[in-house]
Amino acid sequence: MPEYKYHELGDLAKEAPKLFGIPTGTKLDEMFFKIEEEDGALVKKPLGGLPYLSVFNISGIPDTGKSLFAEQFAAYQASKGYKVLFVTSRVLPTFYILQ
Repeated sequence: MPEYKYHELGDLAKEAPKLFGIPTGTKLDEMFFKIEEEDGALVKKPLGGLPYLSVFNISGIPDTGKSLFAEQFAAYQASKGYKVLFVTSRVLPTFYILQ
């Protein structure tokens, strides 16, 4: 029988990646927060962008700027030296096919 390890959450804090935001230059920069303790009180602080190392699925109805946003964001981040993976596909939603 394999031996399982368990960890207290606090023990893993030093292994967790630093939480910070990657600026988009849009209102999205105001949507993501982290909670920090200051003087014994919990304080909500904005990340200032999309969380670093996060994965997003941007979806919606056609012609609303999803691809344009993703392309501009990817190009901007690549110009800043970040590694970027941009994947796109065209999958027509069911409601669109049935029309």
